[in-house]
Amino acid sequence: KDEIFISPEYLKETCYIKSDLLSIINVSEPTGFIRILHNYLSLKGSYKNNFLGHGLGSYSNIWYQHANDFNVTHLVKTNEVMQTWYPDIENKKQYVQNYFFSILHDGGIIPAFLILILILKSIIKIIQNNYAFGYVILAYVLITFFFQSTITSPYPWIALGLILFKNKKYA
Repeated sequence: KDEIFISPEYLKETCYIKSDLLSIINVSEPTGFIRILHNYLSLKGSYKNNFLGHGLGSYSNIWYQHANDFNVTHLVKTNEVMQTWYPDIENKKQYVQNYFFSILHDGGIIPAFLILILILKSIIKIIQNNYAFGYVILAYVLITFFFQSTITSPYPWIALGLILFKNKKYA
């Protein structure tokens, strides 16, 4: 199969580059920015759909449509990783890489709210029990639920269970 190469210079000439926070992060940390961009797109996509959800598994098919709708294709075109996905970028499947924003986009506000309740309950339990190691576990939970985690990984849920079921005879 022949590959088509689009030079970075061409991509930069065909898009307007803004000097905003997302653009600065994009240039400073291109691979980490991809996670931030997907969180941003899923949040904006949820808001656009009144937080009702787009359907399970929908994000991977419509992420670039969101980028077009929210006028951030310049970030995709100037990212050193994502610009290699052109010209077939609309068929490139991408996923939100954490539980919260994935569930918010695909399932809507109700299941996302349930996750927030579980996290809030764990924070309350840590504070009430003065559970020092719970703060370490909580930091892990927050990172995995809101920034980076494989969606199929059970570890964030196990970590949440360590906090919520501490001192229970069946935990």
